[in-house]
Amino acid sequence: MPRLAAPDPLSEAIGRRVRGLRTELGLTQERLAFESGTIGKGHLSDLEKGLLRPTVHTLKGVADRLGVQLLDLVTFPEEGPRQALVDATRALAPVAVAELLRDARQRLRAAAPAPPRRDPAVLPASFKTLQARAKDRFVTCVPLVGLDLAAGGFLLGATDPSVTWVVPPTRRKLRPGMFIARVVGRSMEPRIPDGAWCLFSSPVEGDLCDRTLLVQHRGIQDADTGTSYTVKRFEREGPVGRGVVRLLPDNADYPAIELRAADESDLRVVAELIEVFPG
Repeated sequence: MPRLAAPDPLSEAIGRRVRGLRTELGLTQERLAFESGTIGKGHLSDLEKGLLRPTVHTLKGVADRLGVQLLDLVTFPEEGPRQALVDATRALAPVAVAELLRDARQRLRAAAPAPPRRDPAVLPASFKTLQARAKDRFVTCVPLVGLDLAAGGFLLGATDPSVTWVVPPTRRKLRPGMFIARVVGRSMEPRIPDGAWCLFSSPVEGDLCDRTLLVQHRGIQDADTGTSYTVKRFEREGPVGRGVVRLLPDNADYPAIELRAADESDLRVVAELIEVFPG
């Protein structure tokens, strides 16, 4: 690392940054140089004066001893709000940084132009609608309903002539209680793309853990639909009635929904996700 005859702007800025972080910790140049293991005291003095162009290896050793990221040594808050943001978050705990990152991603998603959505009434070409005879229902076809109707207690298999029956593109054996519905929102991406048509089955029996369910609870306000029903992966911690239920999204940008024991009694499990169909 040859000594420069005069400081250049970038080397000088890095030197000021190192000197500022060092003095925050109350370290002498001699101690920082020795404990970093990558630079001598004389070279560190030149670095802080902007008379040295340090290698990445040297800066990494200095950053590790200062307890900061390498990025912190080449980020200069006086240059703008983005750099100031890095400096402001430097001392935050990892969980706080993760919350800020999640908020930033949500802001980016909100600012991005919404992708075009297909008409919700238009099924993919792989589905076939028909006038179902009684003997065909839940044998070759299942009803097409909205998640709101399913969560609201729609009687699957009703003879109402307004019900649309579809033949889904699946190899699964159909049975009473199955239905097709469209899931809107990004909380379960990439497994369930926004607007995907899905096969659900009800009632749901047995252990619920790690199963993807359509549930309803008066305390829920789904981030995508704004309603009291949601499609999430079910997780339980502790015994039934005394533990915690978490409804988990697949998309890390969305928060989990947590229900305590007192709230769990109001949770209604409507159906289980069986299959997601490509658009």
